Amino acid sequence: MNHLPRRIQRPLSPLLAGAGLLFLLAPAQAQENTETVAEILRTASKTYKAANSFSMDFDIAFQDGEETGNMKGTLLVSRPNKAKMQMKVTQSKPMSRVPLGKLGAYIQQQNKADIKELSFTIISDGTATYTITSPNYGAFSKQPAIEGENNIYKVMESADSPLGILVGFLRAEDPMEGAPKDVFKLSADATIEGKPANIITADIPGGPDPANKVVMKLALSKEDKLFREIGFNGQQDGKPSGFSMKFTNVKLNPELATNTFAFAAPAGAKIIEETATNADTTEETSMTNFDPRLKVGAAPLPFAGTDLNGKQITLAQFKGKVVLIDFWATWCGPCIAELPNVQKVYAKYKAKGFDIIGVSLDDSQAAVAKFVKEKQMPWTHIWDNPANEKGIAVSWKVEAIPFALLLGKDGKIAAVDLRGEALEKAVIAALQAK
Repeated sequence: MNHLPRRIQRPLSPLLAGAGLLFLLAPAQAQENTETVAEILRTASKTYKAANSFSMDFDIAFQDGEETGNMKGTLLVSRPNKAKMQMKVTQSKPMSRVPLGKLGAYIQQQNKADIKELSFTIISDGTATYTITSPNYGAFSKQPAIEGENNIYKVMESADSPLGILVGFLRAEDPMEGAPKDVFKLSADATIEGKPANIITADIPGGPDPANKVVMKLALSKEDKLFREIGFNGQQDGKPSGFSMKFTNVKLNPELATNTFAFAAPAGAKIIEETATNADTTEETSMTNFDPRLKVGAAPLPFAGTDLNGKQITLAQFKGKVVLIDFWATWCGPCIAELPNVQKVYAKYKAKGFDIIGVSLDDSQAAVAKFVKEKQMPWTHIWDNPANEKGIAVSWKVEAIPFALLLGKDGKIAAVDLRGEALEKAVIAALQAK
C-alpha cells in the first residue's frame, strides 16, 4: 500500500476496472471461443447488476518486486446506496502512508512506529460514510454519502482496494465493448473448489517492453455466473509483479439484518470530518489521492508542460473555456475504461467551448503518442514524466489515477474527480454558468 493504485494498475491495465478494458489485450493465437467468453462475461455483468444485494469474502495476495502483501476482508452491498467493507492489510514493508485520507494522516501522527498491518471498516448507510480502524487510535472519519450506486462504488474503491476491478465491471454498459477477437483461451470443463467453472486466460503486454508480459486469469462459477478468481501476474521492469484475488462465500440477494449498515461511534472517539467537493459527482473521500487544495471554487495549482509536439502549454491558453484536466496513462485500466465516455463528451461539447488537457504518466512519450493516435484522442496531451520530481502530477500530489478535475470559464475548479455520467453533467453545468 505504499502506492497501491499505481503498483497494481501499471502492469495490469485490462480488467482493473472490469471486463470493459479487454480491448487493451494484444492479439494472440486464433481462438474459437471469443463469443463464448463474451457471453460468459456479459452474463456475469448482468447478474451482478440485477441483484438487489450481494456479499462476498475476498483474499488478495499481491507482489511488487521484493514487497509482498495480503488483503483479506468482506464486502456487503445493498442497492441503491449502502455498502460495508471490512479489510485487514498485511505487507512485508512499512506503509509509507495509511491510505485513509485525514484519518490515515491522523493515525500516522499518533503512531510513530512502522505500520505493516492495519484493519479497518468502511461503512455507508446511504446518508454518511464512516471509516474506523482497529485499533481505532481514538478517532474515526465521517463524510457525506454520494448519490445512488456511485456511493457503493466509492466504498469498494476505498483505501486502494483492488475491488475497484469489480467497480468498472459494474459500471460498464457492455463489458465486451471494443474487445478484439481471438485473444482468449477458455477452459470450460474446469472446477473451482470442486464445482464447475469457466477459466479464461490471456497474455497481456505490460507496456512497450515485451518482457513485461502479464498473464491474466479469470475464474467464474457456472452455477451463479460470478467471479471466483481474478489474477494478473508477470514481470514489470524485470521484477515479479501482480496479484491474485479470490472470492469465497459469494451470495446473491442475501438476507441482511436491518442494522448491517449502522455505525456506532466508539465512546469518546474524535470525529474527523471529510467534506464533499461536488455533491452531484463525487466527494473528497477519506482516501483522497490528490492535493486537498484542489477543491471546488478554488484556483488550480500552477500548471505548465509541453505537448507531444514540443509546444509549451499553460492554462492561460484556455482562458474562457471549460477545461477538463485528465491525469491518465496507457497502463491504467480504469483510465482506459473511461475513455469512450471522455471521447463522447468531447465530441458533443467541443464546439460549445469545452476542451481537454490530457496529462499522461506513462514511462515514455512514444507510448503516449502511439496510443493517442490509435485511439483517436484529438485534444491536447502532455507527457508528464513520472521520474520528474517537478512534474505536474508530483506538484499536484496526484497519487492515483484516473484523476480529473474540471475548470469553469472563470478558470476556477468547477468539479473534482469526475467519471461516468457525472462528467457530462458537470460539463453542461459549467458551460451554462455565467
